Amino acid sequence: MREKLVQLGIGPMGAQDQTAPLTAEHHNPYGRPHAERLAWLPPEVKVADRAEIGFFVGCSGAYVAQPMVIGAVRTFSALGIPFTLLADEWCCGFPLSIIGENAMVADLVRHNVDGLAARGVKKLLVSCPCCTFMLRERWPEFYGTELPFDIVHTTQFLAEWIAAGKFPGLKGYSGRLTYHDPCYLSRGIGVTEEPRRLIQQIPGVDFIEMTENRKLSRCCGAGGGLRRCNPTLSVEMARRLMTDAQAVGADTLVIDCPACFERMHLAQGGMVTDLKIVDLMELVWSLF
Repeated sequence: MREKLVQLGIGPMGAQDQTAPLTAEHHNPYGRPHAERLAWLPPEVKVADRAEIGFFVGCSGAYVAQPMVIGAVRTFSALGIPFTLLADEWCCGFPLSIIGENAMVADLVRHNVDGLAARGVKKLLVSCPCCTFMLRERWPEFYGTELPFDIVHTTQFLAEWIAAGKFPGLKGYSGRLTYHDPCYLSRGIGVTEEPRRLIQQIPGVDFIEMTENRKLSRCCGAGGGLRRCNPTLSVEMARRLMTDAQAVGADTLVIDCPACFERMHLAQGGMVTDLKIVDLMELVWSLF
């Protein structure tokens, strides 16, 4: 329907109309310099020129939620997992697709798929839930055929290591944790238990569920392009979610989505709260 609204000249809504021109010029919807896409990469983490395991960074991870991707690659490195990534990675196309702007998505997809395939990738790990959904559900459509590699969310991959008994012991965490299920991870691709398996690797973890969890979790306010067309409502939704976390006695809210990361930290600026916001992979890495 949103694509039809764009064709009719009615959409996209509000500031969403900047998404396409920014992506066309900078290969990301934030308008940030493409040359800085990998500026977050820790110098001690070695990236292979070719590897069967690839990592898709995503625009939000690269520019607004760097702790998420830093935690991911440091974890891969600590586990001795050779991986590669695409230095010339472009936007996955999700921000355009979600607002009905599909004209350039196929070009973005072909650029990324061909670049990753040229590096020998057979399994592509993805941290961002929106990217994961887009890559799994929409990339084959825009690419025109089956992808030459599998798409796996980071927590799914690490859950396999846990099941095989290969995941190392973590240090303890002082505090009560709760976890927020991102929309496109829980409702989008049905990944709900794998993040919890990672959390349960923390010795003696004090973990409590929020009332709305898994596929019934609340949206953080960033979904569906809302943060651009109605930023006030978007922030209100994020604050409601943080209130839910505090209501169950949690002092730390664990999130697993770069859009949630950005929205929560923005919303937290206008609240009086001691609630800690931490990304799951950031937390895991800190406990190695």
